[in-house]
Amino acid sequence: MITSDEVIVGTKMALDGCPHTPTPTRTGMPITTATPPPTPTSTSTPLSKINHAPTLPQLAVYHAYPGYPVRLVIGGNDPDGDHLSYSALALPDGAELDAAAGVLSWTPRADQIGPRFVQVTCADNGSPPLSAAAVVPFEVSPLDACIIPTCDPATGCTDNRQPVSESCCEGALPERVGEPLADCPAGFVLFVGRNNSGFGRLRDCDGLRVINFLQSGASVRFNVEARCVNDVQPVKVDARLETKIRLLFDLEQTVLLDPSTDGYARTIPVVFPVTAPAPFYDFEGAEAQLTVMLTDADGVVVEDHLRLLLTFDVLEDLPETADMSPPSQ
Repeated sequence: MITSDEVIVGTKMALDGCPHTPTPTRTGMPITTATPPPTPTSTSTPLSKINHAPTLPQLAVYHAYPGYPVRLVIGGNDPDGDHLSYSALALPDGAELDAAAGVLSWTPRADQIGPRFVQVTCADNGSPPLSAAAVVPFEVSPLDACIIPTCDPATGCTDNRQPVSESCCEGALPERVGEPLADCPAGFVLFVGRNNSGFGRLRDCDGLRVINFLQSGASVRFNVEARCVNDVQPVKVDARLETKIRLLFDLEQTVLLDPSTDGYARTIPVVFPVTAPAPFYDFEGAEAQLTVMLTDADGVVVEDHLRLLLTFDVLEDLPETADMSPPSQ
């Protein structure tokens, strides 16, 4: 039988008998083992990406004709490779701009001739979003029976004339339209005129006077104006005028252009002698092909081609053509 004193003593002995790890001491004092602090890690704040604005190219005047489709790629570029979206103001009736691809599609109608400007914007998806804007100039020229257009929807139309052996100056003359003015070098252009006062741009099937000196010879005079060419140094003007039965001249002159405040540089007039033999009576009423090419000191070449009606009569001055400036962005 176990007494209470035995229970107490047994419990005490059990407690005293528990394994015990002595605390290490140094000079009799307990040593405290400290947990080392965590090694600091570098926590740099990432630099925010700087967004750069996209850019749009300077587009040349797009020459178009009614009934010929336009598929013009605007061609924006983003230096950061961001996605671009496109929008436009002043789109002509029937025109569309693909917001993702930046392709302007339009087939001009006969009632939409003349200069037009479309304001295009491309925006990126950077932070913050940035954008660029440009004005795209269009020249929609009227078709006449003398023009044979060659059109690429991506780049526009060029035109040739019917062979001089084919008559094409019949019926009503097309409407006179102005030129969409564009910054250089995209806005280079050449025009030929005939007025004694002012310039008077010629169009197909307008009259051109041959000044007949009977047996002593004949001459033809016309005006020349150009934009975006070197007007500081003399330019070469090559001109060729022919009917279906004879060549009137194929000559070159060096002239100095007179710059004007409207952006054009002109020479009024240039005079070309008609090649012999005389007389020249067969010129009256004849259709003639006029080709004028201007080359400046920098090698820039601009041309104009016209089908004209020759006459010995004194002609009235033609109405002046009003060009159109682009809207401010």
